[in-house]
Amino acid sequence: MPSVYRFAASSNATATNVTGLNYAAGGYTFAFWMRWLGGNSGGDIIRQASTANSLRDGYAIVIQAADINVRHYTASAGTTYSAVAGAQHVDNVWKHIAITYDGSTVRGYVNGALRTRTSAPNVPTANAACTTTLVPSINATFVGNLFDLQLILGAFVPEQEVPLLMDPTYRHPSLKGRFFGREFVTVPVSTTVRDESGSGNNLATASNTTLQMGEEPPIQPTLA
Repeated sequence: MPSVYRFAASSNATATNVTGLNYAAGGYTFAFWMRWLGGNSGGDIIRQASTANSLRDGYAIVIQAADINVRHYTASAGTTYSAVAGAQHVDNVWKHIAITYDGSTVRGYVNGALRTRTSAPNVPTANAACTTTLVPSINATFVGNLFDLQLILGAFVPEQEVPLLMDPTYRHPSLKGRFFGREFVTVPVSTTVRDESGSGNNLATASNTTLQMGEEPPIQPTLA
């Protein structure tokens, strides 16, 4: 199975007005396999926010030092919440990360096990004039491998079902975006990064960006 290897610069792929990836009432679940190569440095995975103001109306997944965090953007503020604390990602091995939000609490899972629980009272808002950005310029450039990034919107996956998200053949009914999964191939410059969920929420690489296939995550040993 392919992964995408070592993002090289900010804003590797973008799209505008992809409202299918907006936050929806009912919460969210983000899931992905990651082999982080950046030590204790930071890096950003994805942001969905207002085109007029990228710090409003949406959400982001970011890495800051020892934590994997989510940011909730409302119409008036942005708040960072700890999703997976305790440097769970810095040992340079493949791990599966899942982040759920039920409208009040963020929960973070590593390889299917609950690690972090954070109260998150600021609920993201949405904007019809939005921009989706892969590896945005929020904190720092993502350094590592990423596989099967899933965006489940309008639903949070309960703890007992989180291990299902580790299987790249599993499809949650509320899946709205899936990138770098089993169908990923190298994407050249100025080309479509296909949404493998079938929802049509595609992105486009920048004119100087090629997304390369890389190392495979150890799916079968981990699931066994």
